[in-house]
Amino acid sequence: MGAKVVFVGGGHTHVLALQRLAKTWPAGIKPVLVTAHWQTPYSGMLPGYVAGVYRRDECFINLRRVAEKFGATLIESPAVHLDTDACLLTLADGQKLLYDILSLNLGGNISPPFGGEDMCPVKPIDGFMRRLEWLDKEEIQNVAVVGAGAGGVEVALAIDARRKSGGSHLPPMRIQLVDDVLLADYPAALSGRLRVAMLRRGINIVEDARAIARRNAALLLDDGRQLPADKVIFATPVGAPAWLADSALALSEKGFVCVNPCLRSVSHPKVFACGDCAEHVAGKQAKSGVLAVRQAPSLADNILALLQGRAPRPWPAPLTTLSIIGAGDGSAVAAYGRFVVGGKWVWHWKNYLDKKFMRRFC
Repeated sequence: MGAKVVFVGGGHTHVLALQRLAKTWPAGIKPVLVTAHWQTPYSGMLPGYVAGVYRRDECFINLRRVAEKFGATLIESPAVHLDTDACLLTLADGQKLLYDILSLNLGGNISPPFGGEDMCPVKPIDGFMRRLEWLDKEEIQNVAVVGAGAGGVEVALAIDARRKSGGSHLPPMRIQLVDDVLLADYPAALSGRLRVAMLRRGINIVEDARAIARRNAALLLDDGRQLPADKVIFATPVGAPAWLADSALALSEKGFVCVNPCLRSVSHPKVFACGDCAEHVAGKQAKSGVLAVRQAPSLADNILALLQGRAPRPWPAPLTTLSIIGAGDGSAVAAYGRFVVGGKWVWHWKNYLDKKFMRRFC
């Protein structure tokens, strides 16, 4: 009987790692892929879906097809508990899975700091996509997006583009983008281009502010201002899945799995973690789909190394990554280091890359 290898979560890193490992598993190993749902969204296409560029089915990876194509057993039930002493994973449907190697690619969640039925966190992405019917309702005229990183900027621009599209009979929405700083982690040239684009399209950028409550269809800020908000979208940094807190894994202050440069848990070497649910102890790494994709080869190679009795190798974290932010209107802005370009051709380039990525799993 071969070693039991269990992948928990159908994120970008895992589907690519399974593809890489499909023809190299040692004899007798049949990996297991555990997921809450048989479809997983591709984050790069979310803004295009919001803007009406893509159909819903174009934005999801079919994990049943992935499992069949790459030789894995798919179990559709979310994980709820991890016993690292017994190497035992418990699922919501009561199944208990023993493992010799466990890999976590769980994504992350956004928990709004205050409640209300009109709160719309963008993660988990599949949940956000299921609850977008309000975009086409005439009575929703004021939207506040909390979080001015790449995700918040893309969603704000995509909503604006959807409501201004030629096929829409609805009036444009008034959109407010709220955060301390616009695109704080990006080059000034990129944030400057997108600032101009948003202001030109009537999107109000509210900086040096923090949202503290929503009352009477208004978003309250810590400086006393009130912004009209029929809906509030949260595109703030993600939090870790809550069930990890009950495990014995070493976790960061924010609940993410602490991993070494080889993507292994610093406390439990049989456990790997990647993507949004991992925190790299060797240095801060941004949580992004681009980096999750880049981690896949190292994850696959290091799992194979453990099975073959070899030492794993550190993931060569890139010093610079390519970022492309769509403007929702058929154009985009790209940055690689300090090099920044923009235009419609950048959007066509992004669209080509995204569709090429999705074709890998058809």
